[in-house]
Amino acid sequence: MLCARSSRVVSASTPVPRAQGRILGLFVAAGVACAPALAQWSADPSAPTPVIVAAADQAVPVVTTSGDGSTWVAYADNGGSLVSGYTHRLQRLDAGGNVTLTTPLILSPTRTSTAVFTFDADSYPDGSAVIAYDEGEIRVQKVSAAGVPLWGPSVGRGVSIPLSSGALGPQVAAMEDGGAVVSWASGTTLFFQRIGPDGLPSTSWTVVEAGRAVSPSDMIGVPGGVIAMWVRAEGTNFVTSRKGLKMQRFTLTGFQNWNFGVPLDVYASSAAPARSIQNGYQPRLVGDGAGGAIVAWYDIGQTRTALLQHYSVTGVARFPANGLVVDPVAAEIRLSASVAYHPALDEYTVVYQRSNLNQSQFGLGAQRVNAAGARLWNGGATVSIVDLQPNPISFAAVQPAGNDAVSAWLAFGGANGPQEVHATRLAGATGAPVWASAITDVTTTSTSKGRLALVPSGGSEDWFVGVWSDGSA
Repeated sequence: MLCARSSRVVSASTPVPRAQGRILGLFVAAGVACAPALAQWSADPSAPTPVIVAAADQAVPVVTTSGDGSTWVAYADNGGSLVSGYTHRLQRLDAGGNVTLTTPLILSPTRTSTAVFTFDADSYPDGSAVIAYDEGEIRVQKVSAAGVPLWGPSVGRGVSIPLSSGALGPQVAAMEDGGAVVSWASGTTLFFQRIGPDGLPSTSWTVVEAGRAVSPSDMIGVPGGVIAMWVRAEGTNFVTSRKGLKMQRFTLTGFQNWNFGVPLDVYASSAAPARSIQNGYQPRLVGDGAGGAIVAWYDIGQTRTALLQHYSVTGVARFPANGLVVDPVAAEIRLSASVAYHPALDEYTVVYQRSNLNQSQFGLGAQRVNAAGARLWNGGATVSIVDLQPNPISFAAVQPAGNDAVSAWLAFGGANGPQEVHATRLAGATGAPVWASAITDVTTTSTSKGRLALVPSGGSEDWFVGVWSDGSA
């Protein structure tokens, strides 16, 4: 079953294990006391709103929300396929939580792979969405708010992207003109393809990292182009090499705006001091609303800490090279950093998983950072959302709620046991819990869960949709 998550999944080099009997579902969380009627959104933590409940496996949800309040959920399904393997499918829920497509749209009907790799989705203000996925090559489909495929041949299989045969792991960004840009990698080359509003490929460009394997991490649309971030290895073996992060802003003709045409080193891998991105890790970009981009990530060097960086519209870094350390406490490990930006105050809330050094105790922490890099909460020390305890925490996500922040996460019932989904709202001034119950039960179903994401509903900072895969693996 699918019960709700956000866009972006696993790296193209990391297949998702095959599973059976899953569902997808979701929840909606209100950030204010005065709220509209919920329609189909469930208010019962023991029964989250389902996206798809069917035999076999529906997993790896990718989610995007539109300006009309709708939620698009793309996912992989190995049940009822036209051929053996996982096919990419798409469902839409309106602002009231009602499923709007009688039958989920099948995007890749001839796909035969039994593994699922990164795919991506983005949305437009009119309620339409664009999805990029693999089907022996990279394909991109735009779907209207009514669920009608708009690009590609009459069977609705989307646009075939040139030079992408055998490629995996695309990222896609919706453009203001109704078109899109898609990116993917092969070996040491990062590819970009622009698609016009008519669904026809137009300009394309590449970035070549000589002797270094690359993989796209994320891409967001900005006025006149895109900001792309990618993982770059120190050698041609992506798995065994240390890896860093690169970023560049491109026009729609491929001109590199920042740093005199040289991609920026967000995070430079290094042997001493030890710095590297973990295999399969794809940090996410957050737009700042002014043409710049923000990213939070964690390293797997000696410190294993949460880091933060913000680049302006001209590509100027706000914080020190290789990122600002969000929590300098050396006695803990910080992983899976997620950031929310609060433009009115020009501040950031970063939420991250915590553990002791031998990783036998786990928790969830948060910190507020201002434009000068000062840590504002709790005297500069971590605000503990969940204190260190034996059961793991994972897939933490955070979104701005005005100057407050809302976070959701998976809480394990044992070392490897079933999970529940919990959430909290943190006051912007102090980091203290806002809701009457400091931690709210999103769902209390004790089942296996994964790929949790949290997205604003219709661009609102008062309502949020969380999506996850739910069911036995």
